[in-house]
Amino acid sequence: MKKLITSVALFTLAFTPFITTQAGPAEDIEALRAYFKKNMPSADFDDYKNGIYTFDKDAREQWEEIEEFPPYEIDLDKGEELWEKSFKNGKSFADCFGKDLSKIRVKYPFHDK
Repeated sequence: MKKLITSVALFTLAFTPFITTQAGPAEDIEALRAYFKKNMPSADFDDYKNGIYTFDKDAREQWEEIEEFPPYEIDLDKGEELWEKSFKNGKSFADCFGKDLSKIRVKYPFHDK
């Protein structure tokens, strides 16, 4: 009897991963979308990218007011000045990273050996 119980237990442990159904990324995305469509039918799907601002009206109004005069705009201007500024050797950040700003993320952090 012990051999039978042991055999069944080992068989169950050995083949359980093959028996269970696991969802892949596509199924997970669909399940997540279905959850939000079911629980929040009034929200437009394209507004989900705004996070909590899709669902909280007061928070969205505050966010939109801040975006009229963004507090980070001064820092963007300073960053542009730094980007254009030449180093002592005459080169700038654009010389190191390239002119296309969208390609910088794949090169960062960048340093000489």
